[in-house]
Amino acid sequence: MGSTATTTTTPTLRGNADRYGGVIVDDDAEGFPDETRVGAVEEFEETLARSLDAWRAEGVRGVWLKLRTARAAYVPVATTAGFEFHHAEREYVMLTK
Repeated sequence: MGSTATTTTTPTLRGNADRYGGVIVDDDAEGFPDETRVGAVEEFEETLARSLDAWRAEGVRGVWLKLRTARAAYVPVATTAGFEFHHAEREYVMLTK
């Protein structure tokens, strides 16, 4: 009998590459969890950290993070991870790192 190896995939944010070697992450396209769900903010924090590690290893030059006002609870997570505000509109904020 052989042993069965179990692999787990750790989710990361996909984003879309831009022409400058960066990544643009749109919260709607990513299907971020509803921030009101228990554990959603912590899940986002872990996923963002894994994503930043992966992008750093890939040599990504910058990350743009678009967060709509419905997901405002994620903004402190992003700023703690080193993101800065780039601009804001009525419906969203754009952060960059």
